[in-house]
Amino acid sequence: QKAWRTQIPKVVFQKLQAGVKEAVQSGARVFESPHANIALSTSVLNQSSSIAEASETVSIGHLVLTDMRPTMSLCSADIFAPLVMIVPVADWAEALQFDSTCPYALTASVYGPVEDA
Repeated sequence: QKAWRTQIPKVVFQKLQAGVKEAVQSGARVFESPHANIALSTSVLNQSSSIAEASETVSIGHLVLTDMRPTMSLCSADIFAPLVMIVPVADWAEALQFDSTCPYALTASVYGPVEDA
């Protein structure tokens, strides 16, 4: 089984690390994937800054954050890393409202009953 890793610039890692810490402190959860080769919450939240400073890039696995809220800074950050954020919503109106708060329109996925998709 392949353990997927991505090299990201050190500055992107530091921005991601700060955003994940803030999100988790505000109630978000890190989804622990059995396919990640390390516990991402450990690598992103606790990686020593001296390790990150030792090179120009940092190797990380994919990261999934659940229970995100649009007010969390990570939701409106331009971080190009293997990151998926799940923001639960009550209905389409709330989803569209949350979408309009983000200055970027990079991607979105909608999951639910076929008749609502």
